[in-house]
Amino acid sequence: MRTNFIGWLALLSHVCTSAAQVEEKFVVEQLRILEGDHQQTLWNYLLDQCDQLDLQRAKRLSIALKTPETLKKHLQDLKRSYQQLLGDFPPKTSLNPTVTGHLIGEGFRVEKVLFESFPNHHVTALLYLPDGSASPRMGPWPGILFACGHSANGKAYSSYQKTCALLAQHGFVVLSYDPISQGERTQLPLASRFGTTTHTLLNIGARLVGRSVVWYEAWD
Repeated sequence: MRTNFIGWLALLSHVCTSAAQVEEKFVVEQLRILEGDHQQTLWNYLLDQCDQLDLQRAKRLSIALKTPETLKKHLQDLKRSYQQLLGDFPPKTSLNPTVTGHLIGEGFRVEKVLFESFPNHHVTALLYLPDGSASPRMGPWPGILFACGHSANGKAYSSYQKTCALLAQHGFVVLSYDPISQGERTQLPLASRFGTTTHTLLNIGARLVGRSVVWYEAWD
């Protein structure tokens, strides 16, 4: 048994030595089976599909913008399409809003608001209001729902604050809220990245119960 083992080691050593002495005969390009660079095939295919869908969207939008009636129908179609993709929403329940504090800015004021988009699902938000000096009209004011981007600090992001304040100074009421896992609603505090990364991770669990993070964010 020991003799056979030593024999195999000698043979393996000889093969490895011989292989090391063989010169590389071909470069990578010569060994390709297909012409061209196919490392990005799937990526390029998906981008092409996105481009085609974007062209279709632009065409539908150009038709929708012709009259108020066509625009209204376009918006209704979009809402119906999104609803089909996301699934049914639950019945509306009381928001149970609570104002936890106030801030005074130049030409506007801010109310700190906590509400429940559905029972025990809390949303933190800031309500920007004209203070009357910059906008003499005492209401009712037009309202804007300000949806934040992927900032880690959500509604507290500097550019979002400036935008909401500017709108309030010009007579708009603006509600700026923290998206899921951003700002005061962070659910993965040790995550190295926020925004889309944490949304993707949370979405895995949501899928297991037939939901998606987009569903929760849309309902908020």
